Amino acid sequence: MTVMQPAYTPFAYVELAHPGASAIFRALPFASSGHMMNQMPRRERLVFMLLDGRRTVIEVARLLHLTEVHVARMMVYLLKCGYIEYMRG
Repeated sequence: MTVMQPAYTPFAYVELAHPGASAIFRALPFASSGHMMNQMPRRERLVFMLLDGRRTVIEVARLLHLTEVHVARMMVYLLKCGYIEYMRG
């Protein structure tokens, strides 16, 4: 009997790590172009601009006066679109 290993995807590590409110993400440089940013919904664009590789979900939520859950949902959207990457936390 052969056990098949799941194929690696860029999101596999994030799904296994279960980052929480102390997770840190960074915006990917290619997504910072004006054209790419204009395609993002406004709130997601605000979150994107704050992701510098040092701020946590908690800090971004505090700066935008949003709940951590709302910010986390927007980060999931940005992550699935490939605009940000998980750093640590």
